[in-house]
Amino acid sequence: MIVPKKKPTVDLATVRCQKCLDYGHYTYECKNKRKILIRDSRTKILNKNLTKPQSSSKDTVRSD
Repeated sequence: MIVPKKKPTVDLATVRCQKCLDYGHYTYECKNKRKILIRDSRTKILNKNLTKPQSSSKDTVRSD
């Protein structure tokens, strides 16, 4: 006897649309407009990390 495989069921309340960022539907089902997210560019984020002073115990030199 062959038993058909069951597809895993997903609770749509936990599914987030990548287009409008709302929960409850998939991107291909979306009827809303795309939301615009204003984020820092990757270059800006990297430059922020480079300008931060790095204090580490490895940097201290001890002379006896």
